[in-house]
Amino acid sequence: MKSPIRSVLLLLLLLLPVIAAYAQQVPVRTDSSKTAFIEILESQYTDILKVGNENVTKIVGHVKLRSGTDILYCDSAVLYQERKVAEVFGNVSIEQADGTTAFADYLKYTGGSKLVYMKGDVVLSDPKGNTLWSEEVDYNLSSKIGKYYKDGTLQNEQTVLSSRQGEYNLKTKEARFKGDVVVNDPEYKATSEELGYNTDTKFVRFFADAVVQNESSTLFAKPGSTYDAVKKQADFKGRSNIIHESHFIEGDDMKYNQISGWAIAKGNVVAIDTAEKATVWGGLLTYNEITGKMMVTDKPVLRRSGEEDTLYLVGDTVFSEPIVNLERPDRGPVDTAKLDMDLLIERMQQGIEVDSTRIPMQNDSTKSTMDTALIYTIKDTLTAIIDTPILKTAPDTAKLSADFPDEADLPALSDDDPLQTDSSAVVSIQPVDSSNVSPEDSTDNGRAKRPKNTIGKDPGSKIYDKSDAAKEDEKSKPRYFLVYHHAKVFSDSAQAKCDSLRYSQADSLMILYKNPVVWGKEAQILGDTIYALLDSNKIHEVYVPKNAILIQQNGPEQAGMFDQIQGNRLHAFFVKNEIDSALAYPNAETIYFPADEDSAYLGASKASSERLKMRFKERKIWRVHYLKEFKQVMTPMKDVAPASFRLSRFNWRASEKAKDLEAFLEGIPEDRKKLVLGSKYKAPETTVDEATTPKTTTPKTPVKKSKKKR
Repeated sequence: MKSPIRSVLLLLLLLLPVIAAYAQQVPVRTDSSKTAFIEILESQYTDILKVGNENVTKIVGHVKLRSGTDILYCDSAVLYQERKVAEVFGNVSIEQADGTTAFADYLKYTGGSKLVYMKGDVVLSDPKGNTLWSEEVDYNLSSKIGKYYKDGTLQNEQTVLSSRQGEYNLKTKEARFKGDVVVNDPEYKATSEELGYNTDTKFVRFFADAVVQNESSTLFAKPGSTYDAVKKQADFKGRSNIIHESHFIEGDDMKYNQISGWAIAKGNVVAIDTAEKATVWGGLLTYNEITGKMMVTDKPVLRRSGEEDTLYLVGDTVFSEPIVNLERPDRGPVDTAKLDMDLLIERMQQGIEVDSTRIPMQNDSTKSTMDTALIYTIKDTLTAIIDTPILKTAPDTAKLSADFPDEADLPALSDDDPLQTDSSAVVSIQPVDSSNVSPEDSTDNGRAKRPKNTIGKDPGSKIYDKSDAAKEDEKSKPRYFLVYHHAKVFSDSAQAKCDSLRYSQADSLMILYKNPVVWGKEAQILGDTIYALLDSNKIHEVYVPKNAILIQQNGPEQAGMFDQIQGNRLHAFFVKNEIDSALAYPNAETIYFPADEDSAYLGASKASSERLKMRFKERKIWRVHYLKEFKQVMTPMKDVAPASFRLSRFNWRASEKAKDLEAFLEGIPEDRKKLVLGSKYKAPETTVDEATTPKTTTPKTPVKKSKKKR
């Protein structure tokens, strides 16, 4: 009989292998609160497993971990000791010492590189409240750079930026976005394929074509352009443009200040007024969207399209603004003296003979209430018009340029991708089921709350909409134009030349100042100042208030015969682009060469009258009505020396008239002329000067001479 002790020992020996195998499968409870790379501060349940050759720590229930100064919260976690990798699940959040917080449903943490991969309704916020939203984010706890690759949104106060991919540096506050980028702000909206943004300065840098829209304008920018949302200033590089109401402005380099309303464009500038069918080209343009004032310099060309004809104007400078700017409803009491004078001038423009002695002059009794700048004689009227402060309101481009800041020197964000982690390397361990863990106190012990997403599902779909007031302003506003100096006018029906001119879209009245000349198809009109009333860009009436003369060539050029009408004032009327009649007064004089029914010249008529009317037919004088104090001398044709039949103001300036539009644009840069002429443009022919062209010759191979033996 075996002893009881021996039987027990034998039984233990038999069970020993079973006990050893069981010990390898059952988790061993540990009291240790630290691992090699992360510290466990709080949990409800902690176990260490042996998975292959690696120790794996399971943590469940109100988990709180610490890595350096970073605190991590979650429902459960799995720690891989040797690889220094942690996977956490459920209500994940990170709190950093500087106030940065991150939230997700799942997180993978790599201890050595301090890299974090977050997934599931990810929220990343800096201490200033700037918040990054996405479904997946790579975040570096040291560099504080977060990246997303599958749609994300950055919220900066009231500004929301969304894109397909992006990164945000929580230290420098620099962000970079790529793919369907949309910036939605209460005051503007920007779209691009790639841009940079600083959440502190609100400075936007465009790395691709972009569109910026605010309440008053739409701006189209090229790569390298910037927009300062705080100062509301844009600096556009490359061929960019601005649309404001019915105005389109484009240039090679542009600056824009929304606060002041000024925009500056340089290099082959084009400005289009679609409402008034006017286009201006030039080398430098300044435009104010608030006042509507515009100035173009450096060989400007102005074109206005009409129903039947197109009008071209060139000069050193083109200035323009809406006519409503000239209305001064707050000027004070009505000046009756000025009203009388305005009526007098109006009657003069209509060709009604008036007594210039009736012009009201200032006296002591009216001095206190009358605007002295507006009381002038007819003699000074035209001088006062051209010297009006309108010309002086043109902006100082040098001062204006100083109002815009130089391009900000922001460091370019790196295209390297150190934060990218391979999500396929995440170990497929299911989150620990903590439903059987007894709940403890439900308080979070000061743990940060996950922010609510108030942005919406599709932040990029929001479209900036202009207010009803802004839409109401987008109506046609007739403008007036000033062209100075060396102004010229061209149309199919007429041409003109002067030092400076004023043209109004409201009444189609053009006023030419300082040595002006107007050419019809055959007629030429001169005077101190010329008023030309246009109809569909064609001359309808011409009024010359002082030192007027109308000249028309009669017969072949070599004959040197000219029909002439001269008077202190001249009022001419045109029908179908040809002169129809003319009224001259006072001190009117004529020289013309009448012909019989067979078109044979009868001689030369030289006559004078206080007032006369003349009718034209087929571009020649048909009838003359001398109305008062008529005198005439008729010279037979055989005794006529045409060169001696000239009135005192005679000056034939036909050589100054351009033969066609291309000749009219002489001196305009070729690239700009190409824009103006369009399909009618002909490239200049290049001629090769044989005298200056180097001739190429084939080098001769030197022949070696044999040495003779001595």
